[in-house]
Amino acid sequence: MIKPILHIAIVLFLCLLGCTEYVPHPIAVQLNGVIKLSVPEGYIVGKEIICSITTPDSLTQEAVLLLDNGITIKTLGITTNNNLTLKTNWLQQAGRYKLTVIQQNKILATKSFILEASQLIEPLEIYTGPTTILVNGQEESMLTYIPADKYDNGISTPIAINYNTSVSFLTSPTDSIHNLISYKKLSADIKAEKIILGVSTNALSSTEQVVEKIADWPDNIEIETVQHHPYADNRQYTRLKTKPMYDSYGNQIADGTILLFSQSLDEKLNATYKAIVIDGVANAYLRNPDKAGTYSYQATVGQAESNKILLTYNQLVDNIPYQYSALTSELIVGPIISKLGQLVPDGTEVNLKTASQEFSSETVDGKALLDLQTLSKATDSAILTVGGLQISIDL
Repeated sequence: MIKPILHIAIVLFLCLLGCTEYVPHPIAVQLNGVIKLSVPEGYIVGKEIICSITTPDSLTQEAVLLLDNGITIKTLGITTNNNLTLKTNWLQQAGRYKLTVIQQNKILATKSFILEASQLIEPLEIYTGPTTILVNGQEESMLTYIPADKYDNGISTPIAINYNTSVSFLTSPTDSIHNLISYKKLSADIKAEKIILGVSTNALSSTEQVVEKIADWPDNIEIETVQHHPYADNRQYTRLKTKPMYDSYGNQIADGTILLFSQSLDEKLNATYKAIVIDGVANAYLRNPDKAGTYSYQATVGQAESNKILLTYNQLVDNIPYQYSALTSELIVGPIISKLGQLVPDGTEVNLKTASQEFSSETVDGKALLDLQTLSKATDSAILTVGGLQISIDL
């Protein structure tokens, strides 16, 4: 007796919660006259699909339905008149899905269907960078928009994108989606200012982004002295500042720009200091040198160099009394009298330098004590420095 060919009809229809009308339009495929698999078109992600299995007779052995989205495969057992639900969390990735019916390790039928992305969500997600660009088109920034649904699926359907800016400089303020992305390149004219950017489409908007067009390097720097203590006392500071700085287009130099102030003696660099521009002006506090002499000061940023300022620092003291005890290996310096006839202030630095070692201390009541127990026994002489005065002493 020849068994009748088993016919199994699998009909998938979308179960839309709250939806009162849905008429699927199945596309049927017949494979080898064994099984018929129907799939309605027009699904979107995030909606349940119920598989209704109907057969003329009960299956003698259980079959398996595989749901493959290219990344994961879900497996469901099926029998006669059995409703199977493809869960929402299985259907969140847009793209092509494949259904396969298997019985006794034999593929009975396959059918593919496509899930489209869901609706756009607000705020629209945009990316901007870099957030600062130099004026006069020397640098570029870019605003990028990738339309996506709540499952981060890219939107492939045609969308009209409006690019909104606080400054009208885009040649084309609208665009469409190309390869799931839309972008605009931004360059700056000669005016330094902030640009507020955003996109909108279908009554949805993004959060604001900011790109700042910043001034170029200054084309001229001029420095001046604000405060000068004319003694080689490194407890004191010399204050220098720039006049307001502008680039060649008349833009004030951006806040936060860093200038480098240098201090030199006899064309040799002695110290460097950094200063930050605020409202186009940089202020620098430079520590007084500990050696008397005439020092040169200059500020630089980018390729620009300022004028040079020469400032003279005199000796704070005329002589340095000291007493060395070979028994205790201690050097007592002081009392040290300043040129004003007073004891030098507490904290005045005292330095002793040999060919291979250096010692330092600070004054208290005009005196300083240096412990020289680690002094090399081969040392015969050293240089003692206080208040810009240097003397050679024997130890």
